[in-house]
Amino acid sequence: MPVQIIDTLDPLRQIVRFQTSAVYELVIGLKSLFRPTSWQVSWAERARTELAGPLLAELTFLYQNFNEGDIYIELPVDYADHNDVRGFFDYVRRLPEAEFLFYLTGRVIAPAEMVDLIDQPDSLRQTLDLIGVNLGWNARMFAPILDDLPGFRMRLLAAWEATWERFFAREIEGFFSIWESGMADKRRLLEREGGAGLLAKTTGRAQLPPDVPPGVPVREIIMVPVYLLPSPAIRFYGYGNMTVLFDPLYSEERRQSVEGAQEEATLILKALADKTRLEILRLIATHDGRLHGKSIAQRTGITASAVSRHLKLLKESNLVGEEQHRNVTLYHIRRETLAQLPERLFRFLDG
Repeated sequence: MPVQIIDTLDPLRQIVRFQTSAVYELVIGLKSLFRPTSWQVSWAERARTELAGPLLAELTFLYQNFNEGDIYIELPVDYADHNDVRGFFDYVRRLPEAEFLFYLTGRVIAPAEMVDLIDQPDSLRQTLDLIGVNLGWNARMFAPILDDLPGFRMRLLAAWEATWERFFAREIEGFFSIWESGMADKRRLLEREGGAGLLAKTTGRAQLPPDVPPGVPVREIIMVPVYLLPSPAIRFYGYGNMTVLFDPLYSEERRQSVEGAQEEATLILKALADKTRLEILRLIATHDGRLHGKSIAQRTGITASAVSRHLKLLKESNLVGEEQHRNVTLYHIRRETLAQLPERLFRFLDG
């Protein structure tokens, strides 16, 4: 079998560390209340039942009106103990207003500049508008936040604290074994393929991101399993660190299964994306395995060589099978391939 030698001085391997985070599980997990993935639907329904009433209405406002809650993702970046959720609430409560807004806006405005802008509302709004145009997000969503920043922070913390006490604290207990399993899978990947391989197969990018701000390279990569993550991975970076939130259930085995489903579905859809091949497939289906190549050519009015090329694609996609009958090759449809196409598509789409 092939042997791959990983340099023990792999610079990326040296800066990777793994960390669990009940904080990210709460902050990110609440997104699934409103746009759950297929496997999160039952959890989301149970959560919505438990949180029903004014609290659910408040969470709906805080998440659906603010980029599905994505603006909160970087609030925990510099918090120390990610499994002390109540401590995180106190940490956010004590942040200076400029620092709170620094994290809320994704750390795209330098802290010193944010301190200056916090007392200049018009300049702050103009700066956010300009950044929003450059980054492709709607800066206008910050308008109600800027209108009453202390009030917004109080609303956010009150909703998070109530959600934690009423529902989430109990849920977290069941996540620990899932986190550990996910981290073990990624550690094996790190040992086998190095830091670049870990990043490539977790985030789709093997290289480190650019320095943000300029001259401050990534010195630490923090890998965090989040059970309720809505995608296989999310990364964000800046000021010397890169955080990668990853789905602990999206193991190497599952990733390979998803990629296999993508390849299979692509091959089938390519074979079906041609009127002539669809007609050939219909003929084979309606004649129940009694057609050979010459007969297909006669019935479709195309050359035998063209029929051969179409049949080759149909066989490669496993839509058509063949068997020898005396000196003739007869073709039959593989109905199970068509029946399994939706499952393959959803296996890929749902990850």
